[in-house]
Order: sequence, then structure tokens, then C-alpha cells
Amino acid sequence: MSSTLLHQAVELAQAGQRERARQLILQFLQGEPNNEVAWLWLASVAADQAEYVRALNEVLRVNPENQRARNLLDEYYQQQAAAPDPTAPASSASEAPYARPAASVPRTLSSTPPSPPSPQPPVQPYVAPPVSERWGQQPPPQPGYVQPGYAQMPPAQPVYVERERVIEKRRGGGCLGCGFPGCLGLSGCFGCGGCGQGCLLVLLILLLPVIACGVLSHSTKNLGPLDVALGILPGEFGRKTIEIDPQDFTEAPNQNFTITLSVPRSLMLVDADDVFWQMLAESYDEAFPFADVNRSWLDDEAVAKQHPILIDLNPVYFTEGGAVIRLELAGWRVAGNYACAHVKSTYGADAYEYANGFCGYRIDETKSYTAGRVFEAYDPPTQMHTVTFYTPATATLALAWTLTLPEDNVYAQYDDHIDALIESVGISQ
Repeated sequence: MSSTLLHQAVELAQAGQRERARQLILQFLQGEPNNEVAWLWLASVAADQAEYVRALNEVLRVNPENQRARNLLDEYYQQQAAAPDPTAPASSASEAPYARPAASVPRTLSSTPPSPPSPQPPVQPYVAPPVSERWGQQPPPQPGYVQPGYAQMPPAQPVYVERERVIEKRRGGGCLGCGFPGCLGLSGCFGCGGCGQGCLLVLLILLLPVIACGVLSHSTKNLGPLDVALGILPGEFGRKTIEIDPQDFTEAPNQNFTITLSVPRSLMLVDADDVFWQMLAESYDEAFPFADVNRSWLDDEAVAKQHPILIDLNPVYFTEGGAVIRLELAGWRVAGNYACAHVKSTYGADAYEYANGFCGYRIDETKSYTAGRVFEAYDPPTQMHTVTFYTPATATLALAWTLTLPEDNVYAQYDDHIDALIESVGISQ
């Protein structure tokens, strides 16, 4: 925070706003009184001669080897020695107005150095020459300073004052001129001279992302690359509902039912006829190649024609975990007792009750991974986590799903998605 304050002061000094820069530097020096650069900049915007001399002496207190500060003090003392004292009698005109220490005597630097006798006041306020040792651009010369040996130039017109006046005049219109909280509440907004349009713009900017997220979170459409990007959204915003028709797969029984489930938006159904899947898979072959040069992101398409396969295309998961997150519907008719009383007594907390009145369950297993590197650029996982879960269609038949994902760095952040996915499976006749 303090360094930012000094940077702001330097920018103000370079822009010619000397007093504002001086106040910021004084504020900065309260916290860092031994900052050599800050004392140099204070000298460049000093309010009077005493502050100018004090600032340069403080530079030498912090760093006695600072030749720039020593040279500026020498120039100052030379100017003071050359300037006549209007209050002194004529007989004393030849006397030096200020006695400097002898060269052999060490210079004593204190926070309040002795001030020289006041010279004749200049016509313009005293302005110190610009100083900078570490900052790239020198502060611009200010009106009123006359370097010895040069004629005084007429002061520049304060253009920035007029610009500030115009800005102040414009603040009456527009949304911010009416007060931002007023715009959000639309109270008194349309009577501020054109503020209504600005407020509507602010409302659109604030509300459109919320509306878009709400619409997208309930969309069942495959949005392709947009789905991958939206997978980072929290909760329901980061999930989508997909439908699976068993008649589209060769292994499915000849039954008339539809499967729906809520999955992370980045989990995509492998489908050779889906343009979005084809586009993403081909681009991932270049962006995230497998370690096996013969393997491709399109390899699952043949198996996906037999039963549903979903792959999570969020790069964060396979770059951090080193393997692919994969969901398969491995069994269409798995016989068992799916009455809730039986399932709950057998599997306890791993039981899930569905709207059709039957219960399913999940089984988790973690195994060491020894198959070697999956991706060319990322280390493989040390363990893989497998979740097998059953969603009942009847009291004696269920669908069997298998979800595999890296245990390292991924399972913990994916666990909420797993519960939501299992609970969401619906089977409609």
C-alpha cells in the first residue's frame, strides 16, 4: 500500500500537481522516514526553501553518498551566497550571508538542518529543480523556477484547470452523477438530466449475466465449448440435464424408456454425430495430446455406439489429476433387490431413494494406478477412484453406472458433482 502511495505521488508530480504530490509524499514519509527516493521527490515539490533544504539533508542522512542531493545543496548555497540581503546595511554587502562548514569538518545531518538567513523573496514561489535517481522520467519543470544563467520563461497556462471544470460540469448528467446507489434503486434517477439511460445500462450490465446463468443452468441443450467454460460455475449453474434414449445404443434392451441425469456442464456425451463433440475432440488432440501417440480423443466413439460414454472435458481436471474423468452406463438390466428397506439396511449412508419409490446405492473403490503416463505433458495419478452406482427402474432391475476419476487433486473437488449426479438419475417409461 505504501509503495502505491509513492507511485501516485510521483505521477502527480510529473503531471504538475505539486501540492497534491507533496501531501502524498509527506503521508508516505510518516510510515517510511528512511526512504531516500521519497525525500528526493519531496525536495522536487517543496513548498518553500526551508522544506527544500530539509528534504535534501534528509536524503544525505539516509544515504551520505547521494551525490545528487549534495550537488543540489551546493547549488542552493551558491544561489544564496550570490543573492544580496535587502535588510542588511550597505557596509555589510561584502559579507557572506551564510557561513558554510569548512571542507575538513564533517557535515552534520539532522532532521531539522539550520536554515540560512532569508533572502529577498522571489517574484514567483520558489520551486526546486526536478530530482530523480530511480524513477525513469524527470518531473516536468514548473512555472516560477529560474535556473541560474537562463532567462525566465512565461508560465504555461493551467490547461488542466479548465479540463477539471468541464469534467465537473458533465457530472451533473449520466448515471454516476446521480449517485450509483440511486441508479441501482432507480430512485430519483430519471430526473437527473439524462441519467435514466445510464441507469438502464448499468442494470443491463449487472442483470444480464445473472439472467444468462439462470437460463443456461436449466438448458438441456449441448452448448459445446460454452459448456466446458460454464463448468466452473458453482452449484446448479455448473450442471446441465441430459437425456439418453436407449434406442440409440446397440446394447440397450428393446424397452421404451428415457434416462435423464444432471451432470457437470463439462461432462460431454461421446457422439460421432455431434458436431460439438467432434470439434472439441479434434482440438484436444492438438492441445492435450496423449502420451501414446496412437491414442486419440475420438477413440471412444466406436464403443459409445454400444452404450453411453461421457467424458469430462474440463482441462483443469486432467491437467491436475493426470487422467480422464469417464462415466459409462455399463449395465442395462442388473438384477437385485431395490426395495428401499433392503437397500437402506444393507448400504446405509450409500443408499439413494428415487421418485419411483425404489432405492439404489453406490460402491466406492480406490486402486493404485500403474499404467504409466496418460497425457504427454502431465504426470499420471498415483491412484484412481471408481464409483459404481445403481439406479433402479423396478424393484428388481436397475441401471449400473461406472465413474472413474483420478484420486489425486480431483476426487475431493468432484465429490459434490458425484452425489448430485447419482441423485438426479431419472427413468421414465
